[in-house]
Amino acid sequence: MKTYFNFFCLLCLLFCLSCEDIANNRRLIFTGNLIDENNQPIQNARLVSTLNADLSFASAQNKIGQGQTNANGFFEFTSLVPLSSNAGLQILPEESDAVTDEFADVALAFNNGVFDNVNQIELNDFEIPRKAILELNILKTSTEPVFLEWTIERKTAQCFISISDLNQLENIEFCDTFFSISGQNSPENPEESRTIESLRNSTVFFIYSINNAPNQVIEIPLNNPSNVFEFTY
Repeated sequence: MKTYFNFFCLLCLLFCLSCEDIANNRRLIFTGNLIDENNQPIQNARLVSTLNADLSFASAQNKIGQGQTNANGFFEFTSLVPLSSNAGLQILPEESDAVTDEFADVALAFNNGVFDNVNQIELNDFEIPRKAILELNILKTSTEPVFLEWTIERKTAQCFISISDLNQLENIEFCDTFFSISGQNSPENPEESRTIESLRNSTVFFIYSINNAPNQVIEIPLNNPSNVFEFTY
């Protein structure tokens, strides 16, 4: 019965797609295990294969296959074979009885030719990093007029990884690129609060300059799910 259901789902997906987008008479099997940093299984994570890889997860018409991990973190599902040059596998971990956005969102973008002559994509033990939240509070205590410029550099919790060779799946380093958020505070707007998303056990760099003085750097470790940093000037 499960086989017929999967075949029916693929037929439904097929009618929503152009024949120019998918390979004729071919199917791919995605399989693997999703684990956390402690090698524990990630349960009930949704996996979606798409024509175009991105982190919006919103375009249902781009789906060409989908699956879900079981209690052991294992998944296996069948997908149509895309012909686009940036096809994707998108992973949305949602542990049961846990906060739904505890883990990073992951999108693997497979370049043209990766699916040639293969029928199965194996992710083996695939570790997904956890998210961390930084509550940034900028407070002014000085009575003097002060102009503050600052930048936050942190790893993103939305991981976009380009795959040009399946061997890359054996040694993926997630979200190693740092992204910046910048701001300015003047006497007219002296204080600010922001919620910033990054990765657990990573380091955020707060770089600031007061009245055009040389930059100073403060390192902020994100060791907890929720972290608070207050900067006073």
